[in-house]
Amino acid sequence: MRQLARCRISIGSQQSSSSVSIIICQGSVLDFKHERGAIVNAANEGCLGGGGVDAAISKAGGSQLLQDRLALPVVSTKQLRNGVEEIRCPTGEAKITGPGTYGQINVPYVIHAVGPCYFEFNSDQYEGADKLLKAAYQDSLRRSEEAGLEAIAFCLISAGVFSGRRNLTDIVKLALEAICQFDEYEKLNDVYLFGYSRADLVALQNAVIDLDLDIE
Repeated sequence: MRQLARCRISIGSQQSSSSVSIIICQGSVLDFKHERGAIVNAANEGCLGGGGVDAAISKAGGSQLLQDRLALPVVSTKQLRNGVEEIRCPTGEAKITGPGTYGQINVPYVIHAVGPCYFEFNSDQYEGADKLLKAAYQDSLRRSEEAGLEAIAFCLISAGVFSGRRNLTDIVKLALEAICQFDEYEKLNDVYLFGYSRADLVALQNAVIDLDLDIE
């Protein structure tokens, strides 16, 4: 894990007397270590594993993480061509597993957040998808608050195959806006955003500049 930038901001209410660090990192969210922290997985609605970062987290978390994901309640079902999909986490929401000892994962909690699949939306529908993306980030922070965690580390949600034709910098700006607009809680100290690819890092850099965040 390589820290590239640290932005110290007051999030949520402008009257807030405390502040939180947003830390931009290069690498995998699996590099994150914190005894009172969580990593955020870019999950699908079934919440049992997918491709990309979800596959990496599933592999690293081993059987215990799978068992805990299976234990998440099914809230609805969706009819597919080849069967029925069980939905444990609707798009725009987040579910938490833990505390647990999850194989090679170095935090006791994993938060599973479902962002929108932008390729399912036309450009004139992006506003609705953007709201779902910001909701997924903020619901992740709510799960962190409920667990009383001090730090949370995000991969970039809906920034891989889910991004469709949506501009990557815009997706990352939405992530930062969602974090900045969240009403912070007392124990929260650090919010990490991990960029894995060069394109991710460029988008993070551009988003920080566009939003005029102060870098320490």
